[in-house]
This record gives sequence, structure tokens and C-alpha cells, in this order.
Amino acid sequence: MLKENFVHTIEKSIKENWNMNSLSDFQGGSFKYSDVGFEIMHLHRILDKTGIQQGNKISLIGRNSANWCIAYLATITFDAVTVPILPDFLPLDMANILNHSDSVFIFAADNLFENIDKSQLKNIKAVISLNNFSLLYFRDEIVKEQVEAANTEFEQEKTAINAAAFKLKTIPNDHLAVISYTSGTTGFSKGVMLSFNSLMANVR
Repeated sequence: MLKENFVHTIEKSIKENWNMNSLSDFQGGSFKYSDVGFEIMHLHRILDKTGIQQGNKISLIGRNSANWCIAYLATITFDAVTVPILPDFLPLDMANILNHSDSVFIFAADNLFENIDKSQLKNIKAVISLNNFSLLYFRDEIVKEQVEAANTEFEQEKTAINAAAFKLKTIPNDHLAVISYTSGTTGFSKGVMLSFNSLMANVR
């Protein structure tokens, strides 16, 4: 096990570079580390309010973007497991992976999610748009109310968040962080399980 902790490394990077640029979209806007920190805390509030627990699977469907990165970081630093799904997969394959992985929540690009047959989604509580982090889909009104409450609470508390106050959970490196599905060129897609230790090895 590496001595460097992955989540602590992310927290340290955000805190120490708070006012510097972090992520940019091609021909689009840029995000400072503080913007990334704000959105991580915002998404954490939504996940907490909707009852997402440690180890729950959260799928991520979209092309490369700053918001994709933010959703990825928010998911794993919440101690949930992110399941990135290739945007080039057919809608039926996406639905199969969502069910096979036992995903309960999705971050998705609007144009990709609209092609998925919602009747095939067995366990999904809600879908958050990767375009603007708005609510795209919800299983019932209670979930909608939970997301709305989370948004309201975060807006009220946002002014108190600064570099000194920004803090993430303590998550051991041996926890599962990612299930990455293969492209399935020689058969059905298979999920590859990656721990935080694997991610930290890449970072180091």
C-alpha cells in the first residue's frame, strides 16, 4: 500500500491552488481549483441527501469535459464507486452496464442519456446532467425534493467555503474507487476493479 493517500492528495491540491486555473473545456470556459472544490461539495450534498452510501455505484456517461472530471472526483471522494461508461457504447450496452454494475445514480450528458430506455433502469434513483449539474431524471418525487433541498442548502452555505475550510473525507487507499468496463471487442464488457491505491500509483 502506498504511503500517499489519494483523497488527501486531491484535497491538498485544491486547497493549495485555490485561486489558480484547474480545468478548461476546448473552446469553452475555465474552472479554478476553487470552482472544482465548490462543485465537489455541492455534488456531495446531493449524494448525501439522496441516501448514497459508501461503496454505492455511480455511473458516469459523457465525453471528455471539465464537468466529467468534477463528477468523477466528486464521486470517488464521497467514497462511492464511479463506473465510467464509454460514450460510444450503444444505448442497450449502456443500460446493461448500468444494471450489471448495480449503479444507483448517474451523471450523464443530456444527449447520451435521452437515448437510453428508462424502463430498463432497475435501480437508478436519479440522473444529474453533466451539462450543468441539473436534475435530468428522478425515480420519484421524494428524490426530486431531496435534490432541490440539497441545492438550496448548498447555496446558503457556499459563502462559508474557502481554501481553509475545504475538507474531504478520509478514505483508505484500499477502498474500491472505480469499476472500468472494457470496450467488449471480443465479447461482453467486463468490469475492471481499481482501488484508490491504483489511482495513487498513477498520480505518483
